[in-house]
Amino acid sequence: AVREAAFDEVAAAAELLTDLGTAPGVVAAVAAARQVLTAPELLQECVHRLMDDPEALGARMVLESVGTAGAEALINGYLAATELQRAQLLPVLTPMAESLAPVAGRILRSGDTEAAGAVVRLLGSIGARRLLPTIALALDHLDNRVRADAIVAIAQNPGPESVQLLQKALAHWDPETRRVAARESGRAGVTEAVPALLKIIAVQNLFERNYELKKEVFKSLETLHSPQAVPVLSRLAKRPMALGKKNRELRYLARRVLESLADG
Repeated sequence: AVREAAFDEVAAAAELLTDLGTAPGVVAAVAAARQVLTAPELLQECVHRLMDDPEALGARMVLESVGTAGAEALINGYLAATELQRAQLLPVLTPMAESLAPVAGRILRSGDTEAAGAVVRLLGSIGARRLLPTIALALDHLDNRVRADAIVAIAQNPGPESVQLLQKALAHWDPETRRVAARESGRAGVTEAVPALLKIIAVQNLFERNYELKKEVFKSLETLHSPQAVPVLSRLAKRPMALGKKNRELRYLARRVLESLADG
């Protein structure tokens, strides 16, 4: 039926099986019939149909009816798709956030870097806060590009959970990851991150090249415009002139942020 593009009829059959799922005497028969719906080739056909027409309700209903198996087929199709096809699949994936989480989690824990990055960006585009714990798995990924994608996705979904995750990222061992977290904290207006940002510029680490990181922190502090930053910035601005162009620039940035705070 699917090969003949009878998606609506197959969806109606899936709905009937759902209705009969607990009926006495047919539980085993229904379970056997539902197993047919999880056949990879059937689900792949549904995904391909949705790439061409995201309004194909029958194909969507078939995928939704099989839960995680449908989500896995959609994500596999998404990873192999063109950008245009991915855009077509996004409205189909969004209502299936609950089913997507375990599949995405497996990819983030064991998939390759390209797949992990694409999945993180997908979860961020869906914009569901309940996906934040899954996105947070990518903060421990070995590739800093995947970690950066995760931070951007977290910042796109504001709320208490995202604030906590951004604060965690600001304490990451990798300076580049902290730099991205500082940038996104400023862009997202996360004033709760100010103490963590101040800690970065207040601590001098002779063994870490963190010039670009500190520059990003000053930019975010200027954007966040929090009076909480004044004491630390004042101390930095009054430090004796250190040797080197970079140190002078950092002191200049501290003074500039102070002036912007004073101007209100």
